[in-house]
Amino acid sequence: MIKKLFIILIIILLTTSVSGQKWRHTWTEGVIGGGMGKLFADIGGGNFKPVFQGGVRFKTDKYWTVKANAIYGQAAGSDLGTSRSERGYLYNTTFAGVTAQLEYYLLVWNEEQIGINSRGLFLVEPEWTVYTFFGGGALYYNPEPGGDLINGPTDYKKLSFTICGGSGGKYSIGKHLTLGIELGLHYPYSDYLDGYNPDEKGISDLYFSTIASIGYKLNLTSGTRLTK
Repeated sequence: MIKKLFIILIIILLTTSVSGQKWRHTWTEGVIGGGMGKLFADIGGGNFKPVFQGGVRFKTDKYWTVKANAIYGQAAGSDLGTSRSERGYLYNTTFAGVTAQLEYYLLVWNEEQIGINSRGLFLVEPEWTVYTFFGGGALYYNPEPGGDLINGPTDYKKLSFTICGGSGGKYSIGKHLTLGIELGLHYPYSDYLDGYNPDEKGISDLYFSTIASIGYKLNLTSGTRLTK
């Protein structure tokens, strides 16, 4: 199933890219940001921890962008104060991952001309946008067990395929800068992000993040001029 989802994602990315080549309304945007995230795992009481994200967006269509993304963060949790307090498990996890994802603009407001493309057509961009996204990639994680979990198994894989999705919004400041907020969910093909799998089956670990970002639009396409 995971292989099929990955193949479908690649086909969609390639199809969207080809469509963008015909459309020629192309700009590239570098994005960097940070926020807080939380892991929902088998060990309860997950804490909010810092998460950082950076990537590059490629505008391929009026409503679509393709984004190459990297994420780095931490997660932590403890049985203390939960219904499993007597178990005494706790963990700290560091993780890093890369994803390829599609963003689709659901809503746009206040479209304005920002430039001219290689065919002499006006480039129009909205001041406000709301979008949804989905994608997939690889996630590396390194749990550090604590409490009574310290003697648990450690021979599990630390690299996993992950599916991601969520929604976000952007506000454009002039022709180059954007401010954004994004809510994302990572669904890894692993149940060991906290270093513990109670029944060694199923996929129950989920990672949720809220990230604020700043973007800078680059003029990397030959023949395109930003004029706003």
